[in-house]
Amino acid sequence: MTFSRNWLSRDSKADVAGVEVGQTAENPGSVPVISINRVSLEYRPAQGPAVLALQDISFEVPQRSVVSVVGPSSCGKTTLLKLASRVLKPTAGSILIDGIP
Repeated sequence: MTFSRNWLSRDSKADVAGVEVGQTAENPGSVPVISINRVSLEYRPAQGPAVLALQDISFEVPQRSVVSVVGPSSCGKTTLLKLASRVLKPTAGSILIDGIP
């Protein structure tokens, strides 16, 4: 899985809650970043005990960088991407994109 700046481009016309991409609410014009801080995800299958898919993951992706996450099958790569893209909500920790939760 590769995180790319394409979906958080400064050239984008998109905005989140009135803050242009490339800025944070607290500091307009600051360097954008994806910040994953102590994120965990636990889910409950239809049968059986809860499954801890990710535990205590932390990293930051600065502006104009590319990050690749590699690992064996079923280690959580797709789950991490779904969390970063907000398809899933973490059961613990926080995810900030350009300083916005």
